[in-house]
Amino acid sequence: MAKRGIKSCPNCQKELGARTLLCSCGYSFTFKEVKPELLLEKVKASKEVKYYTEPGQGRKICPACSVIISAVTKTCPKCSFDFSAEKKKKDEEKRLQAEEKQRIRDEKKVSKVVVKVVEEEKKIEISPVQRILQREAQRSTSEDRVTPIVANMSSKEHAERILSYGKERAAFLLDQHKFGNTWSHVDWKEVEAGLGVK
Repeated sequence: MAKRGIKSCPNCQKELGARTLLCSCGYSFTFKEVKPELLLEKVKASKEVKYYTEPGQGRKICPACSVIISAVTKTCPKCSFDFSAEKKKKDEEKRLQAEEKQRIRDEKKVSKVVVKVVEEEKKIEISPVQRILQREAQRSTSEDRVTPIVANMSSKEHAERILSYGKERAAFLLDQHKFGNTWSHVDWKEVEAGLGVK
């Protein structure tokens, strides 16, 4: 019993697909007889190069000579252009582009890390002396910035105020005054006397 979709050649008994019209032995199902010339025509047709007049599905244009040929053709029959070499070239270009994009991404990541490290370094705990300097810098360092309450005080009262901060801080502020000649509204001699500085 014949299988579905399969038929046997009456000439050589070979099993063929149900739609096969010409057996490899030369038997033609169309003419119901052996026709060897049909085999020769089939071989000749398979060797012939088919050119197309318009591009479409299953076709491609040769970049070298612009002929339209079958999409599966590996070498152009007219100019011998190697499509496999062109594919390798395009693949290499894609690979290089991908590597360049990855390099740029990596550089951006590194720059972000560097910025983060710099920001973290800025957040590192500062010494007590630096903290006092920052605090005093934020306070009034000139007569123009003195608050109205402080502005009404005499230079002696300013000196007493400095001494009220404690000896350590008063001595520090005295050194700052000597170094930068700041807080001119303070009677620094009074401060020196209060600290016992000769």
